[in-house]
Amino acid sequence: MFRIFFTVLLAAISMTAMADDALLQFKVVSVVDKQSDKDIKIVAKDLKDGVFVLVKSGSTKYPQTTKLIQDLMVAKGIKVTDDPTTADVGIQFTNLFGLNFDDVETQTTNIDGRKVAAVILGGGLLSLMGSNTGNSGTALFSAIEMENPSVSSSYKLDGKNERACMTTMKYEANKKDAGVATAALSAYISDFIKNHFVVDMPAVIPSTGKP
Repeated sequence: MFRIFFTVLLAAISMTAMADDALLQFKVVSVVDKQSDKDIKIVAKDLKDGVFVLVKSGSTKYPQTTKLIQDLMVAKGIKVTDDPTTADVGIQFTNLFGLNFDDVETQTTNIDGRKVAAVILGGGLLSLMGSNTGNSGTALFSAIEMENPSVSSSYKLDGKNERACMTTMKYEANKKDAGVATAALSAYISDFIKNHFVVDMPAVIPSTGKP
């Protein structure tokens, strides 16, 4: 069974200051995918114009959360685009249960997504084998991938040849705050990339310094 342990170092990824100085400990207990008839499998090197990402929860837009997902993809060598009309594929991410994108949006307003990616890829999300973080939770995510994407008036992604995947992630954390939501989404997206993208080039840890 899939089992990975994460520690999110909030200071290292420039997250919003918390009420106490304790580091957030976040442990992914299990991740289970339920595929549609057609598995989502995207070959990164075949992307000419990139992936368009839409984060869906009602009609609310989540630009910072979208940017975080894009930065995680770019850090793994996946091209992204902000224009659905030129995108090779579009992916709509939705949380169906257990996570509030409003929390992620608030948390990521003060985050450079490149730093999040750098921490994840550089080992800032560290193994905590055998640790007991205390608070358990479950998040249910949906991802719908399609060709020729377009954004409808109700702010949902439309397109052709839809392929869907639902993912149930169980986790434990030592806190209950917006940082947990950000950690959960980051862990989910990292797992989604691993399972649904073919990436030939090695991951590039993005620079977080100013030009």
